Amino acid sequence: MASELHRGDLEKEIVHSLGSALDRLSGIWEEIGIDHDQRKSRSNVVMVHMRNLLEEMVKEEETLKKRLLTNVQKYNEDLLRLTRELQLPAYEPEAGLSILKLERTLRGAVDSMGKEKHERMKVLRTLKEKDQHLCDVLCSTPYYVPTGTVPSKEQLTELETHVKNLETEKERRQGIFKNFKTNIVKMLDDLEQGADTSFERDVLCEEDSFLLSSDNMKALKQYHDTLEQRQKENYSQASKLRDRCQELWERLQTPSSERADFLLKNTGFKPKTISSFKEEIKRCEVLKLQNMQSVIEGTRRQLEEWWDKCYYSPEQRA
Repeated sequence: MASELHRGDLEKEIVHSLGSALDRLSGIWEEIGIDHDQRKSRSNVVMVHMRNLLEEMVKEEETLKKRLLTNVQKYNEDLLRLTRELQLPAYEPEAGLSILKLERTLRGAVDSMGKEKHERMKVLRTLKEKDQHLCDVLCSTPYYVPTGTVPSKEQLTELETHVKNLETEKERRQGIFKNFKTNIVKMLDDLEQGADTSFERDVLCEEDSFLLSSDNMKALKQYHDTLEQRQKENYSQASKLRDRCQELWERLQTPSSERADFLLKNTGFKPKTISSFKEEIKRCEVLKLQNMQSVIEGTRRQLEEWWDKCYYSPEQRA
């Protein structure tokens, strides 16, 4: 092709092609019968057309060169901006490249850095969404990345580590919450108690609705410990009342069947059980008192009978 020929060879090829064309044109004009003046005029038209065609080709190539140089300038500006945004060393293309190769090389570098920027921003958005969600649940401060800037690889690594730590902390707190909630539900049942405050009601609601903040976790432990202490107190009280009942039953010689029936109906240490034991103790205490009065009155009657038999005077009986 002509673009691959040296200039001298190109010139020879053009002269040869032009001469051949002119010979053919002369033959055609001869056959048609065009006179000398018309041939000269037509030859001038051919030359003008050839000059215009070559001039147009030159302008097109100059336009291409100008466009390539404009692209090179633009790509250099883009690379300067991208290397700053990505915090990378300044890009240095290979020396001695032609304009065409330089433009292609710079375009490739811009595309590569643009993709890296896009990928970093994509990863940043994903990590920030996770971070924000976890911070909302844990009521903590999100990792700070300046708005409108491209994060460095180190920043993305730090943010990823931050998110993983939050996920671990969330799982840890969720585990504590589940254990406490299970215990709290059981203890509330044992204490025959309901949730009184909004916080206590939040604890008993769905897990996702409870904020796992540090303050809430502390309050949750305190609530759990308070119920646990009440439960221990009830257990201790119920044990003492049960022992007292056993003592009174023994003293009153209460039938075993009655004891077993009462204990079967009043197991554990719930408030209603404690109340039942208190009522039973109260009843037994009354019976004990009544028995004591009967014993005392019987003894008194026996004494009076002995006094009568022995003829004790009122002064001696006093």
